[in-house]
Amino acid sequence: MRNIEHLTEFIKKFEEIKKMGWVKTHRSGNTGVGKTLEDLLGITENNIQGPDFGSYELKSGRINSNSMLTLMTKSPEPRGINSVLLNKFGYRSPKSKNPQKKVLYATLKTGVDTEIFDTGNTLRPEYIKAFETIHGPLESITLISNFGIEEPYWPIETIKKLVSQKLGKSFIYVRAENRGTGKNEEFKYTEAYLLKGIDDENIIELIRRGIIYIDIRIGQYADGSAHDHGTGFRIKDSDQHLLYSEKIRLDNENSQA
Repeated sequence: MRNIEHLTEFIKKFEEIKKMGWVKTHRSGNTGVGKTLEDLLGITENNIQGPDFGSYELKSGRINSNSMLTLMTKSPEPRGINSVLLNKFGYRSPKSKNPQKKVLYATLKTGVDTEIFDTGNTLRPEYIKAFETIHGPLESITLISNFGIEEPYWPIETIKKLVSQKLGKSFIYVRAENRGTGKNEEFKYTEAYLLKGIDDENIIELIRRGIIYIDIRIGQYADGSAHDHGTGFRIKDSDQHLLYSEKIRLDNENSQA
């Protein structure tokens, strides 16, 4: 099966998928809905940031889920700062495969001091317009703790660039009903939308309003060094439309399995 390249090909293939009705997941867990859809569309899975086919980024979600979409993944700057974060705010989790190793998992949003496990420490991201680095002042999202302003930061221009690369010019979002759990979960893909008109400035505004979250996900290698498991900027499915100025239904609303 050759990879689809054009929007018309996607629409035709998606109508065929809708008529399939319930489809058993191709992977257990949260990513099952996306992996199964990609397989049905003939899209080869990869971890490279960029469009899934043509100029389009493809995302999917369960209709009744509070799941979140990842807009970009990026470790904070400067280089090596994850080790500082892990040493200062990390903790030993009993849920970890190796409870002797430190981890730092936290979902943060602007304006809210989030407690880090049971350490008594807090972190929150904030927009700072004139943040001083060795390269001079810049706009950034930085972290504030109960100790004060911390060193880690994400330059605004980097955020804009990576989100633009990840989402491409347009964004296709597919919604699916689901039933069952784990390896027995099934999906019925019911709706597909083309979202257009993403605005760089709007992305920053959504971060400032706490609508885009930052997930810190840092683990530890055997030698004690930090391992970034995918620190990312994420948004709830129900809020994703706030990123775009135009929403177009792609599939035939009357077509059913």
